[in-house]
Amino acid sequence: RALAGEQHRITFRIPSARAGRIIGAKGATIRSLQERHSVTVKLGSADGAEIPVEITAGSQSSAEAVEAAEKELRMLVEADPKVNTTTATFWIPADMTGKVIGHQGSQIKCLQDRFSVKIGLHNKNHGPERQPGETKVEVVGTSADNVQSAEEAIKALVAKQVVGITPPPPAPSQRLCHQ
Repeated sequence: RALAGEQHRITFRIPSARAGRIIGAKGATIRSLQERHSVTVKLGSADGAEIPVEITAGSQSSAEAVEAAEKELRMLVEADPKVNTTTATFWIPADMTGKVIGHQGSQIKCLQDRFSVKIGLHNKNHGPERQPGETKVEVVGTSADNVQSAEEAIKALVAKQVVGITPPPPAPSQRLCHQ
């Protein structure tokens, strides 16, 4: 699992048909995972029904980071995306989108990690429900409580920034990532 103190490495195999879950749309899932855990993920060539996955981290990262990335990837591969997911969809002012994303994506990554959800922000036209000057937010997760908590955290973050709205201070357990 680990190389001579310099690198940490884990290699395992997944069904070839599930490699897309690791990669995600335009590579978004694999990039996000690599950034969150400070690891490199490489998918090898399929040899039949399976494909090798290698996760490595240099001396700057720990073995725990590699193992956490492996655990997350295995959950992605094993999860059935149509079972046990909850989605919350709501709108925020378009000029608050950057506040939700944070500097270099730090806020949205933190929210996703904290609540174990995926958060999508959509500014493009989404049909008749499109609201002028607003961004559509989708929060998806396997726990309805976590999805609701993430939605409330995002709304609190946005409300805190909108002039004239002063939400009550959050309880210590509900403080956001970067305020």
